[in-house]
Amino acid sequence: MTLLNHFIPVFTPILILILIEILLQKPRQIYWLVPFACFLIILSLFQLTGKKIKNEKFWRYLITPILFFLSGTTFFVFLDGIYFRQGVAIALVIALAVYLEVIFLWFCERLKYQAHSLENISVHLNLVTIFLTASSLVGLVIFIGLPLWLMIIIFVFFVTLLNYELIWSSGVAPKLGWLYSLVITLAMTEIFWAVNFLPTSVYVDGLIISLSYYLITGLARNWLIGVKEKKVIKRYLFVSLICLLIVFLTAKWF
Repeated sequence: MTLLNHFIPVFTPILILILIEILLQKPRQIYWLVPFACFLIILSLFQLTGKKIKNEKFWRYLITPILFFLSGTTFFVFLDGIYFRQGVAIALVIALAVYLEVIFLWFCERLKYQAHSLENISVHLNLVTIFLTASSLVGLVIFIGLPLWLMIIIFVFFVTLLNYELIWSSGVAPKLGWLYSLVITLAMTEIFWAVNFLPTSVYVDGLIISLSYYLITGLARNWLIGVKEKKVIKRYLFVSLICLLIVFLTAKWF
């Protein structure tokens, strides 16, 4: 079984890449391709985490890769150009491979595991997930005509799960963590709602929302774990504001 675990971070992403390639060629097959890919992710994590389906940790580890994959496959709808789609597909699979490798090291080869690797990869994937989710949901409103209220509900669901994963990985007391999670979710929901009325592209909207998420969750996470130095706060504010300024100055308005 140890040998099988060793190959999971390689074979599972390859299989998912094959499924994505089929999806790009035959979009109508999405009804079974996406669920099957999610099943592969679930099965891989089930194997790597010790085959304990009743263990709460197993379900927590599923949040980041499943939401990341679902948001990524939805994002394909709004991509033009075969090379752009292929690039995103490869990046998506590589990210999943890295996540599975970190999980493998954490559970199977702890001596090779680098401290905070799992927390760091989760934070980065969650940030990308917010961008992919926000861009996709805004696109569904603009191009498909789906109701904004429905997209807000989906967005709240995704953000709530990602916040839960953030709180758990930070080792914060649940009662205090859920209060912060509620505030973050409300703030992000308002930002998502407001961004839908901007005359910008879905990519710009996604960047604005993801940068806002980076700022809010970054400050909240550091505050919860006791990191309250002014330099940390200034760093998050500086990076977020500079990136937002660049986005606003380079965006096409109207």
